[in-house]
Amino acid sequence: MEVVPIPPNDQRKPVDRIRTRTFFILNDRLDEDILRNALDRLIRQHWRKLGARVVSRPDGSLEYHIADTFEEEYVLFIWSSKEYDHSIDTLPSFPKATPAEKGATLLPSLSSIEKYLRPEDWPLERKDEPPNAPLLYIHLSSFTDSTVIGVSLPHVASDQFGLANIMKAWLGVAKGEAPPPLVGYDKDILANGKAYKDYPKKEVVRKGRMRVRRRFEYPFVIMGFIPELIIHSKEIAHTLFLPLPLVASLRERCAKELMDKYSKDPGITNGDIITGLALKVISSSLVT
Repeated sequence: MEVVPIPPNDQRKPVDRIRTRTFFILNDRLDEDILRNALDRLIRQHWRKLGARVVSRPDGSLEYHIADTFEEEYVLFIWSSKEYDHSIDTLPSFPKATPAEKGATLLPSLSSIEKYLRPEDWPLERKDEPPNAPLLYIHLSSFTDSTVIGVSLPHVASDQFGLANIMKAWLGVAKGEAPPPLVGYDKDILANGKAYKDYPKKEVVRKGRMRVRRRFEYPFVIMGFIPELIIHSKEIAHTLFLPLPLVASLRERCAKELMDKYSKDPGITNGDIITGLALKVISSSLVT
């Protein structure tokens, strides 16, 4: 068995307890056998780390345990599926796209339909996992006009960028393509090779720009959230829908303004625009 330590940055609380759930909705019917077999090949033949188990050491730190060989009875991932005899649009409270001219809109929360897209026994946090649980839980929901691929995995194993790469590699194998090597298989790809104490103070403390908090300052950061938790004790979830034409027009306008100012293509992406909109909403809510 191969033991691979999980980098400390990926074990920060509460990140170490999170299991993310992501749902990909496709307007087509997909072949379940092709997808399941492709994921099996991806793990057995290429990205073996996806077949690992996350194990807690006696000191509480986490590490991957990867079997030397994946026997036939070894569970690489939990797979489930369900067939529906109707359109996905008939699900109660299913979020429906609004016309682009209406701009950004708030739709019902995904939690209102999530129960139709995953099994009830899925672990929602790492503490809910059964012993020796695999990293990946996959659920395929097949409707008459679409397919939903539900994916659950621990956040210590991958963020959403990593999940995007997993999906690309998985679908690539389904098409007969070999995936690229798995970067960071047995080491921290962001490791700096230098301890915190070895950095010069001028690099750690930058007045007016950036400063690393000392340990005793952290409670004061938490105290700043207390009024918000009292005033808004209950979280109200929504789905934010941003029409693609709206995002594209904003990207074009911002790119033009930056080009006129700096005479250089800024390379703005849709993700930049979405992040900017989110930050603007957050900042405007802080203005009193």
